[in-house]
Amino acid sequence: MTEISLSCFFIAQIRNSYNQFSILLTKGVWRMEIRRPTDSEWDAIVQNDAKHDASFFYGVSSTHIFCKVSCKSRTPKRENVHISNDSSDFVRAGYSPCKRCKPDNLLLPEKEWVHVIEEYIAHHFQLPLTLQTIADACHGSPSHVHRTVKKHTGLAPLALVQQHRIEYAKHLLSTTEWPISRVATKVGYGTTAYFITTFKKFTSCTPLQFRKEQRSHGNDLLDKR
Repeated sequence: MTEISLSCFFIAQIRNSYNQFSILLTKGVWRMEIRRPTDSEWDAIVQNDAKHDASFFYGVSSTHIFCKVSCKSRTPKRENVHISNDSSDFVRAGYSPCKRCKPDNLLLPEKEWVHVIEEYIAHHFQLPLTLQTIADACHGSPSHVHRTVKKHTGLAPLALVQQHRIEYAKHLLSTTEWPISRVATKVGYGTTAYFITTFKKFTSCTPLQFRKEQRSHGNDLLDKR
């Protein structure tokens, strides 16, 4: 093999090693980067295979929570999953330990967990959320999620969902000419009737009345100029 060929060979080997291990220099310490799962690692996660618990951890980018391989939480979307052999990588990246499986015996403080749940609701309230789907996404039991959120916020998780929907509905009613039915769908309600009932419960007026009042208030401001 010629000198040039050898050089090309070693360069290829170095590049391959970099892609496989993604080693970074962070704060003066070499460590493995959080990476995408291989097919075999993904299979282990889907099967909650406990024999891999000592091999690697996985984090979910949509919730910033990391877990043991054997975690019984609902299987996340593969595109949101990242892998590391060291749980401290996830901690340094701002991920929180799962409340359910307690990776490396780490326990997420209640207030931080409630923040994770609130963030999840704030980004997903337009979806057909239930207490079960919130609990699955945030790695806890429905009863524990309900109890803990209410303890720290004074509101049940689903009440927080409704709060976000109504606030967004107010914004759409004030800034668009969309029919009430379209607003209802956009903010996450399955039927217009349920949206109207819920909106009135929170605001003491119907969506149509709210829109008229906003327009009237806007016209009053223009008249005073």
